[in-house]
Amino acid sequence: MRHLNVLISLAMIGYGASAALANEEGNELDGDFLIKMAAYDYSEIDIGKLAEMRAESPQVKDLAELLVAEHRKCADRVGLMMKNRKQIIIDITDKEVIVWHGDLSKLMGTEFDRAYLRWTIAGHQKAITAFEEQISNGKDANIRLYAKDHLEMLRNHLRRAQGLLKILN
Repeated sequence: MRHLNVLISLAMIGYGASAALANEEGNELDGDFLIKMAAYDYSEIDIGKLAEMRAESPQVKDLAELLVAEHRKCADRVGLMMKNRKQIIIDITDKEVIVWHGDLSKLMGTEFDRAYLRWTIAGHQKAITAFEEQISNGKDANIRLYAKDHLEMLRNHLRRAQGLLKILN
């Protein structure tokens, strides 16, 4: 749970959070994108770890392991881009990820698997929209390239989660 609190602190930014951003240079859209993606990646890692422990279906556990590994790599890259932009997060206030974690923690078996997949699908749909917007409207070429490079990965995650949910329903 100690590790969860650290991840939740980072994860809360992109989900309706109030975050003050210090950004020495660059476009606001680019900075906002990085904040949202840092939050998204850390929430995927956190909830994915929960799914690795609680999921009943081996396929759901495999998906959770994949998402944790791939979103950890993404979080590292986003963190490096934020560091290079001298971009820091000052204040975080949101409860959505904490609520999801709490709700999922109460579930077991197939009920957990379905809820986790629904959460994963919703998050990936939001992220895909943000990536497409960044590709179209972002000013920073490195951040646009990051979005282009990772968009198909997100689409694959989404298709896999949707397919698993169909099987479980």
